[in-house]
Amino acid sequence: MVRAGPVWSPWRDDATDALSINQPPGAEHWLGTDFLGRDVYTRLLLAGRISLIIGLLTMVMSVCLGYLLGALSGYVGGLTDKLIMRVADLVMTIPRVNRC
Repeated sequence: MVRAGPVWSPWRDDATDALSINQPPGAEHWLGTDFLGRDVYTRLLLAGRISLIIGLLTMVMSVCLGYLLGALSGYVGGLTDKLIMRVADLVMTIPRVNRC
């Protein structure tokens, strides 16, 4: 649904309407409008798309970096392997942030 956001919403993401400022949710604007008259539903779809793109790009970059470092460590071995493993151990000591 986020990927096809412009298809689902009749409004442009930057379209403003001075007559629809701070409108509550209704038939025309499903989640209402903000202080500039922009449709909140359309902006929510756009923000979801951006978040998905950032998440996917981060995942692809981390997989590529991990693959390259693992291949380098396995192929070269020795001091390079030990250095990469110590850096990995150092990164794993950083505490996780839990959001409850």
